[in-house]
Amino acid sequence: MGAVSVDGLSIQEAFEQKCAMSQERYERAVELFPGGATRSARGFATWPLSIDRASGSRIWDADGNEYIDYYVGLGSTILGHAHPLIVKAIKAQVERGTQYGLAHDAENQWAGLVAELVPSCERIRFTNSGSESTYIAIRLARAFTGREKILKFEGHYHGWYDSGTVGTWEPYDDPPIGGISPRVLETVDAVPPGRIDLVRDRLASGEYAGVILEPTGGKSGMFPIAPEFVASLRELCDEHGALLLYDEIVTGFRVSPGGFQAVSGILPDICGLAKALAGGLPCGAVVGRAEVFESMGSPGGSLPRRKTVVHSGTFNGNPISAAAGIATLTALRDGKLIAEMNRLSDLLRTRLNELFAEKRLRMCVYGSYSMPHVALSERPFDLGGDLDEQVLEHGITFQHWPNGLGGRLSHAMLLNGVNVGRSIGMLSVVHTEKDVLDTIAAYDGALDMLIAEGDLAEWRD
Repeated sequence: MGAVSVDGLSIQEAFEQKCAMSQERYERAVELFPGGATRSARGFATWPLSIDRASGSRIWDADGNEYIDYYVGLGSTILGHAHPLIVKAIKAQVERGTQYGLAHDAENQWAGLVAELVPSCERIRFTNSGSESTYIAIRLARAFTGREKILKFEGHYHGWYDSGTVGTWEPYDDPPIGGISPRVLETVDAVPPGRIDLVRDRLASGEYAGVILEPTGGKSGMFPIAPEFVASLRELCDEHGALLLYDEIVTGFRVSPGGFQAVSGILPDICGLAKALAGGLPCGAVVGRAEVFESMGSPGGSLPRRKTVVHSGTFNGNPISAAAGIATLTALRDGKLIAEMNRLSDLLRTRLNELFAEKRLRMCVYGSYSMPHVALSERPFDLGGDLDEQVLEHGITFQHWPNGLGGRLSHAMLLNGVNVGRSIGMLSVVHTEKDVLDTIAAYDGALDMLIAEGDLAEWRD
């Protein structure tokens, strides 16, 4: 794929020329949507790509430009875009009906696959998003324990709902985002990840219903944590009568067919799932111990009202998502596709780190499994050491790349035919070794562009 000449244009000018139709569509979107987008997390330096189609590991924008894609539907299209198995399953289901509002066998089959793969799944309820899944997990923990407070970790993202936003964005000790009642702060505490001493002190009070975390680290492993820390959380929750809640929205069916918990053997009491669960269609689920789920029912049932967790949703377990979910989990269940995806991610990390070293850049690619991240550092990385540990220990610039550097890197990569955003993103099982090698070549060209414009001067030795 290699470097793209910008014919005397700056990176910004070349991007605006190459993606002019995306700009036109964005100008229309601004008239319709707040911020020109349908969700707050869709950040962009100038305007977003407007996509016309996608297939396999590739996307095509409104101007007809083709890119290797590492957004992969924000992690949801784990089989790649428009995978034939999923397309076939959806088409067959559409002909039988799109939504019943009643029970159907596909939801049983889908749930059965989840129970087979996810070790903590004794009971399951389907939702329609990751936010809904972790929201219900917290409600279940409160009902089961009779306690109100939840402990979470700074930088871990669990959704857009009130308690999910506490401690998610820096500065962590500031009030949460607009529209959140200050009383929420009285029920959710956020502590720095890795501080088991703080967790121990909080849980000893006996006030906490549960501890929730992304088990490989906040924001899909951007802020990594050690498995030993998660094991300590399991012990402390057992000791103090709190429940351990996993947010495996991203890691579920991606780290392994059974997620992080299957690899580590450290099981949660309740776990939220989404994204890869239905291979790119709207979905979510909350799973866990059977006795915890006994509280789910309707007011006026056999349980006291204060112990009853009401959970509704018109599209929960809808037939089309169920059909896609069955196809996806069936393809992933033996683990071979996931293992190859993780191998290619390791290759990408290794080759990119070699490239950064060759160009004398204080950058590294770190992260676990198929979730690579790029970091900048004030001092060089030891590529022979544990990069995740080094990222946590010293001088790292994560999401907020200085002086718009992240946006320019993203644009330079688009000019070289790869869609990675400010970090990298995730792989899908249909990414190939050629895709990875082409991505390395694209980084080579993009970094040369940034060096030529003087963007990386302070990050070079």
